[in-house]
Amino acid sequence: MNCSKTKNPSYCLSRKISKQVSELIYWSLEFETGVTEIDKHHEALTNYISRLNHNLAAAPSVKLACAELRTIQAYSKNHFSEEELLLGTELWAGHRASHESLLSDLAILINEIECGVLEMQNIGEHLKYWLLNHIQTFDISGFVEKSWQLPCSPASTSLPNIFTAHLFP
Repeated sequence: MNCSKTKNPSYCLSRKISKQVSELIYWSLEFETGVTEIDKHHEALTNYISRLNHNLAAAPSVKLACAELRTIQAYSKNHFSEEELLLGTELWAGHRASHESLLSDLAILINEIECGVLEMQNIGEHLKYWLLNHIQTFDISGFVEKSWQLPCSPASTSLPNIFTAHLFP
């Protein structure tokens, strides 16, 4: 996509930034659900995780790790709400439970890092597995197997652009 021609500068910003950091997760067609907005959310999450991994490799810091994890947690919470809204009655019981488990897992990670119980070395790899396993287990089967059309209102699928706000306060 040519960023100078798009109407979504945050999409281009996340693409540009993801190329500047050493990516832990390379976005691939195999992760796509077929729902553009959901795929953009997932790609943003891969960028957050790659950024966290890169920043911790450069300068490990409890404060930085927890701040980045809180950003991922907030974005994930909003993203999960969007998925659940779109899937509606098609949402599997296990899908919602997986969302709750993933958010709980992030809260535990943050707490254990703050308390000095958990080493920060493998957080990126853990989050990579966390995200990709969820996408491949629940999201692809939940969206790809059905024909999806988003509601007409673009505001209904727009998450706050905390990616830009977090990078450029």
